[in-house]
Amino acid sequence: MKVIKFKKVRYTVINLRKFDDVIKSPADLELKDNANILDFITEMDKLYYKRLESVPDDKIGKIGFHDDNLRTLLHLMWNPKTEIFYDDVGLGVRSPPPEFKFIPIRRDQTICLPDGSNISLTPLGET
Repeated sequence: MKVIKFKKVRYTVINLRKFDDVIKSPADLELKDNANILDFITEMDKLYYKRLESVPDDKIGKIGFHDDNLRTLLHLMWNPKTEIFYDDVGLGVRSPPPEFKFIPIRRDQTICLPDGSNISLTPLGET
């Protein structure tokens, strides 16, 4: 029997209109032990759409992203063709306290997030 290990990260999504109506932050999210930043954002998208299932149909249009062409947080932040985050995306990852060391996620998106790490996201074009 294979044992799957999990870790917990703390996240804050800053200034993403309407997203905050569904996903409150700061909060914690449980991830598989080998998860990286792209896995984290994918899990945020899953959580977002799962919570949208409980929103009445007449409210859905008021809770989407700021651009109707965008459907996911990953789409908003990551360019899959170049495999980099967009320049105007704020992204910070720090190791857990007491060190709070900077983790160079922009340089290497495959770095496994440490258990207890702190993630802050300021998505594209939001102020």
